[in-house]
Amino acid sequence: MKIVGIGGSYISSRQTMKSFRDAYHSSTIFPRLSLEKWQESDHPDAMKFLRQRTLDLINFSNYLADQLEILQKGEYLVEHQQLLSRQYN
Repeated sequence: MKIVGIGGSYISSRQTMKSFRDAYHSSTIFPRLSLEKWQESDHPDAMKFLRQRTLDLINFSNYLADQLEILQKGEYLVEHQQLLSRQYN
């Protein structure tokens, strides 16, 4: 903003010109398809990709490794909070 100024053109700024080719976001959910490739692929539905990524995260994550420990800590905190509440009420 300092260099371009209010109302200036960020599109033609030196920084934009220097880095625009590397600025694309790479999604882990949706493939990067041009319109032509999307049409050639029979117009894939975005929800299919989202659903598949969600299932992959559920099926291949290691969240269960520490789930029991986290639940035990949470139950401990709730139990002690209830005891403290009884003492001060």
